[in-house]
Amino acid sequence: MIYIVIFFFLAFTSLLDLVVTSKVIRYGFLLCTFIILAIVAGMRWEVGPDWESYHSFFVDYEQYRDGVYINMLEPGYTFLNGLIKAIGGNYTTFLFFIAILTIGLKYSIFTRHPRITFVVIFFYYCYYLADVASTRQFTSLSITLLSSIFIIKRRPVLFVLCVILATSIHISSIAFLAAYWIYHKNFSKRTLAIVLCGTFVLGFLNVSGLMLGKVIGLLGSSSIYAEKLLKYSESGVDSTVGNPYISFLLGALKRAVIIPFLFYYRERIDSKDHDIYRGYLNLLIMGNAIYFLFIISFPEVTRLSVSYLYFEIFLLGFALISIKDRNLKMVVFLLMILFGGFRLYSFMAPYMNLYIPYKTFIN
Repeated sequence: MIYIVIFFFLAFTSLLDLVVTSKVIRYGFLLCTFIILAIVAGMRWEVGPDWESYHSFFVDYEQYRDGVYINMLEPGYTFLNGLIKAIGGNYTTFLFFIAILTIGLKYSIFTRHPRITFVVIFFYYCYYLADVASTRQFTSLSITLLSSIFIIKRRPVLFVLCVILATSIHISSIAFLAAYWIYHKNFSKRTLAIVLCGTFVLGFLNVSGLMLGKVIGLLGSSSIYAEKLLKYSESGVDSTVGNPYISFLLGALKRAVIIPFLFYYRERIDSKDHDIYRGYLNLLIMGNAIYFLFIISFPEVTRLSVSYLYFEIFLLGFALISIKDRNLKMVVFLLMILFGGFRLYSFMAPYMNLYIPYKTFIN
């Protein structure tokens, strides 16, 4: 299966961050991984969530543009469809364009951390399938990830412009505006732990759901805004399998494995990486706080957390290379490979029938 082959290939290349290798070899493998992922993403056909709706939008683009059909997609994503249509491209052309744009922007950030580039690419695949079946949200996330450069360099105007551009492709990116302030705060580990535990308790008690009832009561059940809130709530119930509290606890269990590990290494990271690690950890905690608060009542709202949760893959890389003992580092590396396999399965499992079999435009 193509997904397993890519998994083992990227696991192998991640070793390049643990051994001394020449720049030529690293650049060669970097280009190779990019080409493989872009081809697999561009050649797919009827693979991935929302395939039918995205394909239909592209095919009927003129009807959406001219107002024959109601266009519910953001203007930036609409523009990208129109751009490929204007040059006479077909849907496969569009998929290759989106793959190069989405993966390429993320690679431009990965390579800014040269000591962990290949480990991050490996986790990029395990956590998000390396955008092989990209949606517009993951294209917008490439731009929010790019905006992190301007957070680090303290260039707020460029940061805001990036977030606005990302929001034009998927509205959820607007939540990343808070990242500029959160990244630079020097929170203690105790404060971060309190935020995490507090939002966990509030989420488990379904405080957001109780607040929904109060808001609907104030608005009146016939209000159009109340109706929208109810739709979000109902879509959340429909999207959970079985008891939503089970999904909540499983999500918490996955985080209970990784977050203490990342907390432990915050004070043990190399001094040259410490500020970035601290800032990225702040962003990760913010993402998890959003997740815990809304996962039971408003799973759709947890999309706001994804731009923050993305920084976990960088933190794992920094934590790994900070281990001084060579034997311990290899043991942790092997455990991370196993954990990566688990995360890959978790990502694909809800939509396994949409990923397998992998089909291309050729067949």
